Amino acid sequence: MDLRLLLCVIHLIGMSLATFQRWLPDTNFENPQNWNAKRAPCGNDVAIIPEESPVVYLQVNTTIKELVLPKNGEVILGPNVNIGFTQNSDTNCPGVSGDLEFTAVHPESWLNPTSWCSSPTEKGTCDTPTTRLDVEKVPCTFDDVVMPRGHSYYIDLSEGVPELKIKSLKIAGSPFTSSSFATYLTNEDGSRMFKTSDEPLSSTQLKITRKACDDKRGCACGNDQLQIFKKICTHVRKTCSRPRCKKTIEPMGACCRMCGAVLNMTRGYGYDHAAFRNLITTNFYTQEVKRDINMTLFLTYNGFLQMTFNDDTGEKSATLARRIKQDIDKDLSKGGHKYAISEIQLMLSTGNPLSPSAHTGGNPMSSGSVAGIAIGVILILVILVVIAVCFAFKRTGRAIPKMPSITMPTVSMPTLPRLPRRMPKATARVPAQPHTATHVDPGFANPLYDTSPFDDGNAVVKEMELMSSAQEEQPTFEISHSGGFNNPLYGAQGAMFDDPTKSTSSQAKTEGASSTSAASGSAKGTTEIPSTETSAKMVLVEINNSNDSSI
Repeated sequence: MDLRLLLCVIHLIGMSLATFQRWLPDTNFENPQNWNAKRAPCGNDVAIIPEESPVVYLQVNTTIKELVLPKNGEVILGPNVNIGFTQNSDTNCPGVSGDLEFTAVHPESWLNPTSWCSSPTEKGTCDTPTTRLDVEKVPCTFDDVVMPRGHSYYIDLSEGVPELKIKSLKIAGSPFTSSSFATYLTNEDGSRMFKTSDEPLSSTQLKITRKACDDKRGCACGNDQLQIFKKICTHVRKTCSRPRCKKTIEPMGACCRMCGAVLNMTRGYGYDHAAFRNLITTNFYTQEVKRDINMTLFLTYNGFLQMTFNDDTGEKSATLARRIKQDIDKDLSKGGHKYAISEIQLMLSTGNPLSPSAHTGGNPMSSGSVAGIAIGVILILVILVVIAVCFAFKRTGRAIPKMPSITMPTVSMPTLPRLPRRMPKATARVPAQPHTATHVDPGFANPLYDTSPFDDGNAVVKEMELMSSAQEEQPTFEISHSGGFNNPLYGAQGAMFDDPTKSTSSQAKTEGASSTSAASGSAKGTTEIPSTETSAKMVLVEINNSNDSSI
């Protein structure tokens, strides 16, 4: 059986079993990836370990020309390991321009998928990266994490993810629990190996559950949750290659777009994850499939089942996905007892393949984008030409020619008839009726007005004739035989009121005589006229005998 097929079958069968995640980067002295020349130092080299470097572990005998250490650093020699220095030339040491500098001075992120090796055993061969989604390449909730012996590490746990769950953790053969690992981070060895943040919200806490997956329906990885997923993809998307299909897909748990197909399924009653894997592997994983198509089976954190297929153009993946969907749909029509899937949806990536020499990253531009870029370039060229012409005329002193005036033809527009303005509806004016009061005495005619105020309410005021104060004519009064005067309001012929002095009451006569006598004997007299039997009012008349008298 092909090794690739064997690995994929092992991956599908052992997906619910515990997977070992082994940490790869180290800070060992003999690791070629830790030096700028991509090789370990030898007899002709001056090895420089810069400031703020992590602990450097040396576990093999080494001979070099010179070693430059930092002021605050540490180099640990393994058991029975010697380091020698020589001034003799080493013919077996390749020459380099300059000194060798140690480059593994920055911590590697826990959430970087390239830092891990997934294997079914603790010391087994790493799985092919294409058999797992990006989030599965980082330790999941039910994975065993191993930091092998004989290495020193520098790991970053300060990326702001509050908590990561794993099944177990073993560092250099020593197992840890959640509490013991938290204590280890505070001591000298732990602080050198793991970089944490002083702010609690920026440090990642490892929760070691020590629980295996015991659900026959399968267990989710958990790293596809949004906050963790975003952090993982910040490391992966830097290395994404450009797909060769026009229409791409991005499955849940994958950071790069790809060509292929995705089957999203809902697990039904009686679903068994191991049985479903065996059915897919037995019925559809043929020799052709194993050569050209990468297939993964993934449980999302919100409980959905996802199968991902991808290849160079996506055509073969689409064909395989359709076959699987047709078989599951056929089973659903019969009750769904074979696969125990209650719902299935297919998402395809199809289209003509792009040129293999296309640049890495991004999707192909549409025709509209190309047209927009072309128009923009043309406008820029026109502006540059205009600026160059203006500059040339200015340098030569010639006047810039004016643009010819263009007379636009006059177009007469038809005049629309003017609509009549809407006027308020006229109402007939009712002439004012004269005010009449038949039950009220109209009184006397006021010489300032033409008529009585009760006529029509529109009286016209006449001009008053003012008399000169130099020749003011004083009123005269006609004295009666009884020693008084004749009041024009009473007693005379045509007066408005009857004379109250002609009352039949003897008391009224006596009081009238007394009042008349009092008025004649003083400069200012007051006559009090009592009311008659038919009147309830009294009239008071004042007579002023001075020169400025008034009535």
